[in-house]
Amino acid sequence: MLSVKLTSRSADSVLQPLVRCAVRHSSGPAARKLAGKEPSGGSSSSSSSQEKSGAGGQVTLNLSTQKIVNQLSALSASRKQPRLLKLCNEDFIKHKTIMNAWKLYKQKKDQKRETQLLLQYKSIYNAMEDLKATSPELFEAAGGEGPEFESHAEATSLNASKNFTKFPIEMRIPTDYPPNKPWIHSFKPKRQV
Repeated sequence: MLSVKLTSRSADSVLQPLVRCAVRHSSGPAARKLAGKEPSGGSSSSSSSQEKSGAGGQVTLNLSTQKIVNQLSALSASRKQPRLLKLCNEDFIKHKTIMNAWKLYKQKKDQKRETQLLLQYKSIYNAMEDLKATSPELFEAAGGEGPEFESHAEATSLNASKNFTKFPIEMRIPTDYPPNKPWIHSFKPKRQV
């Protein structure tokens, strides 16, 4: 058994009614006390060692109720808001300098990768042209007359248009609760004609 302590810090005003509803479905005097059905000075003679109320407002719940409390507290908005960092001017300048250096490093790395891919693309194109001139049979076996591109940018734009880059709108279902099946593995986007 796990224990939960309901205070104003750990459960906000939206979470407390949901926890009470979840606790009502569990059994035992401790669960009824947590839900507010029994006064705090209620009979403790029938309570077992697993359901005793501890000091400091801690109440022991059964496992299913604890799972519900954990899920609801994970959905609570108060836990999702990160604390703001208190930065002085020096820290802010250091942060901006590091971020600019990181952006510059990533930009140089991406440019280097792009030039390497461009050289590879040109090399493949030249090899296919040589193969076309020397052996048309092998050229056809290697892929034949594929789409001719003037530049690497045309080829990459064609590849980018084939794959969707945004999450498809038809997969988004607006709900108030998380889905039972969070991902549809067999989904295929509609083909545009």
